[in-house]
Amino acid sequence: MDNSDDDVPSDAASTRGALCYGDTIAVFAIGDVQITQRYACIRRDQFEWTTSVPFPPAFRDYLVSRGSVRGSGALYVLDVPHEFQLTVAPNAGRAVFVPRLATELDWQKKVVVEIVSKLDEFLRSV
Repeated sequence: MDNSDDDVPSDAASTRGALCYGDTIAVFAIGDVQITQRYACIRRDQFEWTTSVPFPPAFRDYLVSRGSVRGSGALYVLDVPHEFQLTVAPNAGRAVFVPRLATELDWQKKVVVEIVSKLDEFLRSV
């Protein structure tokens, strides 16, 4: 009998259990926005997205419609209670999305794709 698959996880849960904090899970793009998905813990991932250009001011206006934004033009945080926190450095073209522990993994990625798609839409209209 071939035992070559003995060390291969049989499902996503056991694969996640083998990851360490900060391990890259996936790297993908939506338009000109690069997204890196990293393991944070068994119940959540952290997403960082970057662009080669600054984020347009309209992106902040969009985020304000989603929740409370605090900070300055150089660095601000969108806080959506019980859902996520998004730290944005618009001039650097960088944002970090940290979901709350109570959210599901599939929901986390869905929200990231939704927000990044909107950012890409703003970037294309500039």
